[in-house]
Amino acid sequence: MNLQQLEYVLAVYEETNFSFAADKCFVSQSTLSTMIIKLEEELGIKIFDRRSKPVGVTEEGAVLIDKIKMILASVYDLQEVAKEMKGDLSGEIRIGVIPTVAPYLMPLFLSRFVQQFPKIHLIVQELITDSVLERIENRTLDFGIASTPIPSKFGNVVSIPLYQEPFLLFDYTEQLGAMPIDVHDINTEKLWLLAEGHCLREQIQGLCQQNQEQKSWGNLDYQAGGLDTLIRLVKKTGGLTLLPFLATLDFGEDDRSRLHQFKNPNPSREICLLVHKNFVKKGILDVFKSGILEVVNPLLKEAKI
Repeated sequence: MNLQQLEYVLAVYEETNFSFAADKCFVSQSTLSTMIIKLEEELGIKIFDRRSKPVGVTEEGAVLIDKIKMILASVYDLQEVAKEMKGDLSGEIRIGVIPTVAPYLMPLFLSRFVQQFPKIHLIVQELITDSVLERIENRTLDFGIASTPIPSKFGNVVSIPLYQEPFLLFDYTEQLGAMPIDVHDINTEKLWLLAEGHCLREQIQGLCQQNQEQKSWGNLDYQAGGLDTLIRLVKKTGGLTLLPFLATLDFGEDDRSRLHQFKNPNPSREICLLVHKNFVKKGILDVFKSGILEVVNPLLKEAKI
């Protein structure tokens, strides 16, 4: 038994096809199949059901594959620890970022980061909070960026605070002046929210003490999936919503005049890095965190309209 055989097994499991798995491992299909058969013979257990299409896993094979994942993850962690000890910041990093953060934070620092660390290959996905947490739990993401609090059911996920981001009221109702307002004075009848599943929706409902479903506008019930859509809906319907500060940086003069600050204490959200409790790439995590704070902190200090 060797690590290469275990990698071949995992490749077939992930691709559900021997040919695709061989391509992924850069070997011929016959070599991959032979190595897996030798492993099955050594263990005395059939891992794959080769009669099914796509290739299935036997009941015993499923148990073994869970163990194989753990073994390969431990080997991978060992390799990363050795690289960290040598000061080698390199490798593939898979990141999940929630949609209400990604478009406004990532472009601020990614270009400089990838130039500064050319050996780090970043793969960034926009995912809702639960998807980020689930993928960190099963180790298919290295780390994530989301807003706290983190549900207690994700016990293997550790949160590392990044920054507090204030909310601004974006108002097209023509009912408010320019002065700071109290969050409890918001007209929730005209409040637009993101669709279910977005943590920002729950945060705004909590701030505005609005527990009911969003009311539809006449015969319109629109489940917005992103802040850009939400902003357009507010403008076209004469409504309002709460926006995180970074989402307003590119606003033109007219839209900026529709932004209102809140009275103290100003409502805000905490943005954090999320990692598995056994995450070992501490050096890469540190430079990533520093890269974010280097560009965000100066902006937040001037978080005025």
